[in-house]
Amino acid sequence: MNSTILTKIILLLAIIPQIVGGLFFLKRRSNLITNGTETIAKVIEIQQSNTNNAQYAIVSYKDNNNTITAKSFFPLKFYKLNVGDEVTIFYSNNKPNKFEFRDDKTSILLSTLSFISATILFIVAIVLLFAK
Repeated sequence: MNSTILTKIILLLAIIPQIVGGLFFLKRRSNLITNGTETIAKVIEIQQSNTNNAQYAIVSYKDNNNTITAKSFFPLKFYKLNVGDEVTIFYSNNKPNKFEFRDDKTSILLSTLSFISATILFIVAIVLLFAK
């Protein structure tokens, strides 16, 4: 097989995980906002990751009569919190420890970057496809 054709195929296949990733982040946030419950959570700890320099928020909130303690899905890269802060979250009714901060736009940023990346890969693949 021609290496140019293989390059084009690889570029086109590389688009798939970018789109899937973007859809995952958008769907996760959308589901929590649309189907979840909005409440106030209190930041009880900022946890340092053992594998990288990321920090995660540990929050506590009420789900009916139960107190839920949960760790943020995304690191606090773009959303700064301190212990004791009270923040609005959306959490899943089916999995109460699954939540997202109302004001944290990390999932929107990640999905946007995934779609931009997929678009760039697609354009490059198309250009290479028609290049001689």
